[in-house]
Order: sequence, then structure tokens, then C-alpha cells
Amino acid sequence: MANKSTHENMAMKEGTEKPKESEDEYDLDFDIDVDVQLDLDVSERELKKIEKLEAKTRKKQKKQERKYDNDGIHIETGMDLCDCLNVACEGCFMPCRKCSSEKCGDECRRNRRSQYEAYKIEGTNTVVANPTMNWKEGEPEKLKFETFYN
Repeated sequence: MANKSTHENMAMKEGTEKPKESEDEYDLDFDIDVDVQLDLDVSERELKKIEKLEAKTRKKQKKQERKYDNDGIHIETGMDLCDCLNVACEGCFMPCRKCSSEKCGDECRRNRRSQYEAYKIEGTNTVVANPTMNWKEGEPEKLKFETFYN
């Protein structure tokens, strides 16, 4: 047995194939459909590259569009709306660290991909809805703010 393993190791080092134990071991009966073409020459490296490119395109498709432009103006309506959602507000927040605007809340409005839908004033039943969104009658009041406060 020691001679056989030595022989196999030498054969592997020389680059020759390991001798077959039996002919049936490598005979595989497949019913290959003519419509199906197998490309067995594709390397793992190429497959990983293809998968990476596909993932990149899916990510681009999934990526949300911007809601605000480079100056912090709402793209769909062209309004320079403060994050307090009051149309007449001149800016009621501290100056933004990035753009120095007093209309940016927690996050700078430049190239922002999200917008505030509505907020509820604590201690009251008042709900302030975003005027740039297309709301149906009474829809902002139906938002479940209780989930955020529990």
C-alpha cells in the first residue's frame, strides 16, 4: 500500500492523471437537451466577475432617486421647503454644517434621497403633513405614530 501511494504522489507531481479505478466511475449517462448549451469553459474568476457586475446593476436599479437637488430645492415641486414642513417658514433650524442653510433639519437637504412625510406634535393630536406629497383626504392623520413612541 505504501508503494501505491508513493506511485500516486509521483504521478501527481509529474502532472499525469491518476489511473482510473474502473471505467464506470467516469461514465455518466446524461440526456442532454439540444436546446440547453453548457459552457464548461467559463472559469470561476469569470463567473465571479459576472456576478459582481450583475449585483452592481441591481444596486443601481434599486437606488432611490433624489428628492432634493444640489441647492436643497425639492425637485418635483421646485419648492424651497423647510424641514418643519411650513411653506411660509424662512428657516427655523440651526445653520446646517454642510450648506449653512437654516432649512435643513437633522440631515442636509442637498441631494437628499428622502423626505419627511409628516410629523406629530407631542401632547396634541396635530399632524403636520408634507405639502409636496400627494395626500388623500385625511390620510396623514391615519399614520401610526404610536409605533415610534412605544
